[in-house]
Amino acid sequence: MPRPRKPTKTPAPPLLRPNSVETFIKHYTSLRLKVESRDRLIEVLERVARQVLKEAESIARQEGTNTLLPRHLDQGFQAIGGIPGEPIAPEALFGYLDLLPPQELANLVRIIDQWLKQRADDI
Repeated sequence: MPRPRKPTKTPAPPLLRPNSVETFIKHYTSLRLKVESRDRLIEVLERVARQVLKEAESIARQEGTNTLLPRHLDQGFQAIGGIPGEPIAPEALFGYLDLLPPQELANLVRIIDQWLKQRADDI
């Protein structure tokens, strides 16, 4: 099994350039853009990218490979929750459920039970 890479003390290079992100945002919206909003989007995307890479690396290592493959990234993305509206990996869903306080989890179970009862004829 490949050895984990030692973390470096130097800061990581930026994932995205501010001008590119600004152009991307302006392509998809006609709203005005605050610099703080652009910077926040960069922070969010970098945080997501780091988490996807962490999950993908874990998957690749479990497979005993030292090559990060596209499917590892896809699986890593699904593991962190994917995109709202798209199917979520069961492992990610259960991971979120594990984080809920007991009372909220109990309420969610009741809601799911009611939902299933309403759709019992369709199942």
